[in-house]
Amino acid sequence: MQSEVIETRSDGGIGLRVEFTWLGDRFGHVISWIGEDGVAQPLLESIEALGAEAWPASPPLQSLTIHTLPSGNPAALLVGMAGRSHWSASVEGTAEHATLQFDIACRHSTTPAWLGSRYRMVGKIANRVSIIGEHTRINYAADIATIAPTALNEKSSTTRWRYSIRI
Repeated sequence: MQSEVIETRSDGGIGLRVEFTWLGDRFGHVISWIGEDGVAQPLLESIEALGAEAWPASPPLQSLTIHTLPSGNPAALLVGMAGRSHWSASVEGTAEHATLQFDIACRHSTTPAWLGSRYRMVGKIANRVSIIGEHTRINYAADIATIAPTALNEKSSTTRWRYSIRI
């Protein structure tokens, strides 16, 4: 099983980790809280479609590379496709507030039925992390967190959504 990790910690030693794991035909990811003792506790797990859905619950990302940016921050660069649409994503870890910054885009040739990122809340995220979106709407229902762009570009276009998960 292929797996890659990005980890970021604050000056106090606590932090966040995102672990990308190969699931059939795409990468899923789990976001975990890291305590001062270094033990990771899963908080959020991406909800992945494992089929041929044109508009899956989370971006279908099939290629992953990890880089160190000139700032020294670790970053994951991902691309993938489903139906006739192409997705790209970058995830950067920054030490300020132990933040994971997600920047996702989908190039589509038809109006999307759905675009966004869905997470199953597998741990207690209250009082641990905040999810902050830019031009997004964030909803919590039962044990699902949904992060979606506030506006879907119609027809042939690119739709982008950005969010940060931070301590």
